[in-house]
Amino acid sequence: MLSKRNGIRYTIAALVIVIIALSAVLAGGGGETADVDNEWRASIEALNWHNKYEAARSELATLKAYTAAVAQQIEARSKANTDLVERHNILSGKYTALTIERSWLEENNKLLQNSFQEIRRVLEDEMLRATKKEESWQSIDEELNFVTAELFRQNDKVERLVAGSVDNITDNFTAAELDTFRLVFDLWYQVEYLNE
Repeated sequence: MLSKRNGIRYTIAALVIVIIALSAVLAGGGGETADVDNEWRASIEALNWHNKYEAARSELATLKAYTAAVAQQIEARSKANTDLVERHNILSGKYTALTIERSWLEENNKLLQNSFQEIRRVLEDEMLRATKKEESWQSIDEELNFVTAELFRQNDKVERLVAGSVDNITDNFTAAELDTFRLVFDLWYQVEYLNE
């Protein structure tokens, strides 16, 4: 649009110069040829200056448009930079929060590991105690079974002797049997006492 206007202006200026030159030729004589030449040259120079002026105006308008476009780009980049700074601040805050949460989780993980180790140690101790108690009870059961069997055996022997109307029971036992009987009786008494 701007170039079309400039073309119309250049055409009008050229027509004006031609009209002025023809008027000077028709109005003047041969002696005025030099003046006509001068006027013609002045008109040509004026046209050249006019063309330069129009070209400068066109270039200035182009520069203004380019400057406006650059200013818009600078503003857009400035806004984008501001957005990036804000996003960076948001991400930095989130990173800080995640770092704090990670430290908290690591600390809790250590506490949980220590707790699990303590619980495992206590359970192992309890299992060891239970195993020892089980072994102890098994030993007591075995000893109790032995004492019970020995008591029944000795009781049967005593009953047989009593049934035979023996005057002196001790005469029918050997020293080893009497010692065994005393040992069995002591064990039986201890077991009964422990059960109470």
